[in-house]
Amino acid sequence: MDYIALWGQIQANPDCGPYITPSTPKVAPDIAQVNDQAIADILNSVPGGVVYSELSAAKFTTWAVITGMRAVIQDIAVDTQSPLRSSALAMIDVMQGNVPVIDFRDAGLRAVIDAWVDAGMCPAPARDALLLMCSREAGWAEYALGRSVTAADVSRAVRGPRE
Repeated sequence: MDYIALWGQIQANPDCGPYITPSTPKVAPDIAQVNDQAIADILNSVPGGVVYSELSAAKFTTWAVITGMRAVIQDIAVDTQSPLRSSALAMIDVMQGNVPVIDFRDAGLRAVIDAWVDAGMCPAPARDALLLMCSREAGWAEYALGRSVTAADVSRAVRGPRE
């Protein structure tokens, strides 16, 4: 957990201000706990951005069939001159069940799909449909820090140590 970044966000968010409980003057622990939880709730609900997840081989295959990409992938896989061939072969591995999931949290994988769009081999709406299957809006904490924050995280960010 990056407690320095968390502390910066707590300070920057005006909704958190009334709940910041410094270490001095001393405040009753139950009050500090309630305030820390209130800040955690705020930061977990503030919009952060899109996060991606894994997509099962079955869902990927369904997407390929529905969008017509299954045949395109097959055609590219046998084209020895195509710069997309390696990724097409990997997609076939997924569709054949050799790879159980595709981890779209990896920005490099999303870039591969973009390369298909850029090459004119995958329509942008098909790419968007694929990414929609494995993405969702997340709160600031999950988006920026990789997970939701807890009252204990807030306590450490506010009162230290932050290292």
